[in-house]
Amino acid sequence: MLYNKKTFIIISLFIFIIIGISFYEYMHPKFSKELMELDSMVIEKCKIKQDTKFCNDNGVYDKESYKDFLKYASVNTRKTLDTITLSSEIIQNNLFSVIGFFFPLLIVILVVKSLSSDIKTKFYQSIILRKGYKKYLHSKLSEIFIYSLLYPVSLIIIVLISCFITGFNFNIDSVNKGIAVYSKAIENHYQFYFIIVCIATYLTCLFYGLIAFICYIKENNTIVAIIKSYLLCIVLGIFDYIIGNYIFGKIIKMDVYAGTFNIFGYASFNEINNYLLIFVNLLILLIIPSIYIVCKYRRKDKFYEEIEKQTSKI
Repeated sequence: MLYNKKTFIIISLFIFIIIGISFYEYMHPKFSKELMELDSMVIEKCKIKQDTKFCNDNGVYDKESYKDFLKYASVNTRKTLDTITLSSEIIQNNLFSVIGFFFPLLIVILVVKSLSSDIKTKFYQSIILRKGYKKYLHSKLSEIFIYSLLYPVSLIIIVLISCFITGFNFNIDSVNKGIAVYSKAIENHYQFYFIIVCIATYLTCLFYGLIAFICYIKENNTIVAIIKSYLLCIVLGIFDYIIGNYIFGKIIKMDVYAGTFNIFGYASFNEINNYLLIFVNLLILLIIPSIYIVCKYRRKDKFYEEIEKQTSKI
């Protein structure tokens, strides 16, 4: 059961708004980089009275004609884009791409707010008395599994919206190859690739959630726990990237792609990776905090002791 439904709904709406803005930015010709460059070029040509269809008889830039062209370009883009290219553009090259770095923060906020709500209101005590400590601990960890779905579900929504916009066009030959994002190998096996991405992002969010769980129990201050958890996720992500690439790239001498150990970029690696290595890396990251939680908090008295120790500081 989600004890902080309000926070969950707000964050979910925030993500959906970001997705909507990303599609609007990409599909609306007003935000097209190529068309903006063309706009500047046309203005210059009009100034020197070069003949273009966007200049009037006096050699002045005709904005109305250009607006008509923008509408045509927008419609034409929708007709030629395929689902794979459109979804990849939204995930990698628009506003949504920035959210990948902030997803740890969103997961951390959800986990910390849930624990904070229980502990500050002493709600956890009544739940433990009625259902037992193990069930309470399982319920809190289950919430992390639910929160972690936000990232992969967001990716699925982007692909579904892309399907409707392009008319379920998966023919990558219909689009200009100059704007294609993925390698040919990924394009030919996109369904398999996308499943890998969804699983990888889900496991990554689980890792963020477990870190937040540990930080809040140790800190028991909502704001401080959120900041510490987010910073720890970033530090551990960077540490994992450096150590992983050094061990497998330098010592074991494996061909390691740049995105293999980049846990912040699992939604958008665009080359064929060693998928087994990605999952081994993620399982190691998950096992470490899981073992800590099991060893540290498997007994109720340890949990109570940690909570009381932190609340006494406030």
